[in-house]
Amino acid sequence: MKKQNKFKNSLKVQISSKETRETYPEAGKDAAKLRAFYESDEVTRKIQEMAMKISKDYKGKPLALVCVEYGGRPLYNLLVDNLHSLGITNFYQGSVKVEIDATKKSEDRIEPKFHFESGIVSDLSKLNNMNLVIVDDQINSGRTFDFLRERYKKASSVELATLIVKGKAKKRMDDIKYYGFYTKSSTDKYVGFGMDYKEQHRELPYVARIKQRKQNNSNNSKDHDSR
Repeated sequence: MKKQNKFKNSLKVQISSKETRETYPEAGKDAAKLRAFYESDEVTRKIQEMAMKISKDYKGKPLALVCVEYGGRPLYNLLVDNLHSLGITNFYQGSVKVEIDATKKSEDRIEPKFHFESGIVSDLSKLNNMNLVIVDDQINSGRTFDFLRERYKKASSVELATLIVKGKAKKRMDDIKYYGFYTKSSTDKYVGFGMDYKEQHRELPYVARIKQRKQNNSNNSKDHDSR
């Protein structure tokens, strides 16, 4: 509970719109070194846009928002708040935690599994005629979403809302109905706003990028993320 309150308070920090975008080859323990790549006002504006689209798409339809813990929680909370402010209050809520076996070397062999389910998704029989929106912090390969979509296949529809779509997920854009930012890089790490790097920096009220070194930098000119 203390961690949640700390994060909630940290969102009140005002980030200057003139903040210089910087990236660092390594993330130290000192979060102050990580400058905003997507500033807090940019992030909240994107979430407002997502909420508006969701409210239009599901007005008058049975809707459930499902949070993928723990990274998706800040995005989820702000989506819920924005939906409420738009007058969309009658929807179901739920949360899941998906574990990935990090020992698998090939993505084709990744076998996600649940740690817990709560809310509407804890009883799969309630999903008939329900429209689910899975809320996750970022998407890379899309395998977690595939796993959840298969898990909740009894629902009328299963869509994804995510803050960041990373490089190699571009081929999955038809599957991603609601997203904030698209970044060309699949290797760079993004932290803050619930996202972490080695369990650090989740509490940042903005999104910072941790630049990863590559062996071949010949095609690595300035990478300005597509909006």
